[in-house]
Formats: sequence, C-alpha cells, structure tokens
Amino acid sequence: MNDFLEDLDNLIETIDPTPSKSFREKEKRKKDFREYLHRSGVYQSLSKALKVLCEQPTKPKNPIDFICSNIGQPRASEAEFKKMSDELQAKYKIIKKLEEELASYGNPQPICDEAREDRASERSQQ
Repeated sequence: MNDFLEDLDNLIETIDPTPSKSFREKEKRKKDFREYLHRSGVYQSLSKALKVLCEQPTKPKNPIDFICSNIGQPRASEAEFKKMSDELQAKYKIIKKLEEELASYGNPQPICDEAREDRASERSQQ
C-alpha cells in the first residue's frame, strides 16, 4: 500500500513539479497521519487483522465485525460483562458483611473502598 501511495505521489510530482501550498499542506498532514498510524501500532494491527480475514477459508458475513474482533485485546460480550459485574457486586456484599462481622470484634479498617465510603457516610450521618 505504501508503494502505491509513493507511486501516486511521484506521478503527481511529474505532472506538476511545483504543487500549490495547500496541496503541500494536505500532503504533509497525510504523511504525518501515516507516521502516527505506524508509530502507534494501528497500521500493524490492521494489517494482521486483514491477513487473518484473507486467510479464512469461509469469509464471514460481516467483515467489519470480524476485523474489530481481531484487533487488540478480545472484549467481553455484553452478557459476559453483565455476569462479571453481578459477580463483582456479590463479592462486594460478601466483603461488606465480613467487615461488619469484624467490626463486632473491634474497630478494624474496611478492606475495600466501597465499604470505606459506606462507613464514612454512616459516620457523617451520626
């Protein structure tokens, strides 16, 4: 793809060796953007995803979703996220219950931030 862009740039220069100022500014912005994509790894990630798509024996119905699922870290589905969120809330409740049980033995510090916030709000209400 870079070769194509370079060939295109060379062709444009042979047609008009002295491009206008606005053209040069646009080209500089394009070049800066391409360099940014290379530095940040976007170009490499897209290339890998496109290669995986190309190598698929049966092409997916929605190539955009396929590419998105093959870029970066895999993401949890909405159902998985909801399940993990519910589990986390259940764990917070267990921690809060255990901290209350510990509090009956004295005045220990809460373990999690949520419990600390609950304690702080309880104290401010007293």
